[in-house]
Amino acid sequence: MSPPKQSILFLTSPEHGQSNVALAVAEEFLHRGEFEVHIASFEELSARVQAINDKVEYDQVIHFHPIAGPSLSEIVTRTTPNICHRPGLAGTRDACNIINISVVGWKPDEYIRSYRSSLEILKDVRPVVVVVDPLLHLGLDAARSIDTRIVILWPVPLKDIVVTIQPKAGLLWKYPLCATHIFLLEFWYRADFLLLSTGSGYPYPLPWRLILANIYMAFCFGLMVRLGKPLRDLLDIRKKAGIQTVFPHVAPYCENHLHLSPSFQEMDFPLYVPDNVISCGPILRPCPSLTDSDPAR
Repeated sequence: MSPPKQSILFLTSPEHGQSNVALAVAEEFLHRGEFEVHIASFEELSARVQAINDKVEYDQVIHFHPIAGPSLSEIVTRTTPNICHRPGLAGTRDACNIINISVVGWKPDEYIRSYRSSLEILKDVRPVVVVVDPLLHLGLDAARSIDTRIVILWPVPLKDIVVTIQPKAGLLWKYPLCATHIFLLEFWYRADFLLLSTGSGYPYPLPWRLILANIYMAFCFGLMVRLGKPLRDLLDIRKKAGIQTVFPHVAPYCENHLHLSPSFQEMDFPLYVPDNVISCGPILRPCPSLTDSDPAR
C-alpha cells in the first residue's frame, strides 16, 4: 500500500479575475497526481471546481472547502452601486471612497468569521504548502497564523507586486499611479469584468509636469484609505482576534514568501524585482481547441 499523498491547499477568492490562476495550477497538480489537491473559497467557486472534477481524465478529484461569510463580489454589490470614477486628480476622492467601502468593506464580525473558517480548513487539511490569492486578505491572515509554507499566487504583472518597494520611492515620481499600484480587483459579475482601480491615466515615462500630481494622488490614497474608518475597524478587530501580522492590503509584498506572477519581466516596466518574486509567464487552464469547442466555424 502506497503512503498517503501530501496535501496542497489553494486559498482563493471565487471571482474569475482572481481564481483563474489558482484553478489552472490546481488542475496541473491534479493532472500530475503528486499531491492531494484542496481548494478553499467561497461557495460561488464550487461549481467551477466540480466542472474540473467531472472530467474523466483524472484519477482523483479536487477537494473543495467552502469558506463561511460573504465574498468580495457580494460585498461590492452590497456597498458600491457605482464603481466608476474619473481619472487623474479629479477622481482621487471618489476612487478612495470606493476602495474604503468595497475593498475593505467586510464588517468586522464578517471578516473574523471568514478568517476563523479559513483557519479551521487549514488545520483540517494540514497542507505542506498553501497557495494564497493575495486579495483574499483573511485567507492570508489565516495562513500566516499557522506554521506552514506560503506561496502567493498573483493574477497580475510584476509592477503590481513590487512597485511599492522600488528604490528611491519610485512609486511616487517614476511610475504613473495606475490600475493596481494601490489596488486591483476584477470581478466576474453579470457576465462582465468590473475593474476597481486607482487609475491616473498618466503615461510612462511620467512627464515632469505630472510628477507632483502623481505624488499628491499617492499620498491621498495612502492617507484616505489607511486612515479611513473601514480599515481602522478591520485592524482593530484583527488585533482583538490575536492576528499579529501586517494586514495584507497595507503590505502586499512580503519578503518572507515566494511570489509568482503570470507575466514576463521583459514586457513590464523597468523594475527592481527581488529574488523571491518569479515571473512564470502565462498561467492558463487547459481548454479545448476551437475545432472541438465551435465546430460550426
